[in-house]
Amino acid sequence: MRRHHSVRERGQSLVEFAMVAPLLFVVVFAIVDFGRLFQTQVTLTNAAREGARLGATGATTSDIQSRVIATAPGLTPTVSVTNAEGTSGESVIVTANTTVNLITPLARVITLIGGGGMSTSFALTSQADMRLE
Repeated sequence: MRRHHSVRERGQSLVEFAMVAPLLFVVVFAIVDFGRLFQTQVTLTNAAREGARLGATGATTSDIQSRVIATAPGLTPTVSVTNAEGTSGESVIVTANTTVNLITPLARVITLIGGGGMSTSFALTSQADMRLE
């Protein structure tokens, strides 16, 4: 037996979709932005670790900073190095900072819903230290 949907049932489906669509879009935007933030944090951590690894061999501060920047493609981290020219047995500490801006309109959507003044940019920091050889 074949069922025919009336015009009222199709209208009901449209109303249900209109009620669910904003929540669906907020979830999708959150997934995209969280993924970007996570990927940026992993990249920044790897870059700081790579700089500390180079620093452990006795490299200069400028070489360490160049390595961190080169290891973080697409980012413009600010890099600080502590104890680069220290003595053997001490640790060289590399800190990398960057700012990530949200690419989706998630912050504006949350603000419209009543989420307050959510920021559209996040400061990320990563630090690595290795003992000088």
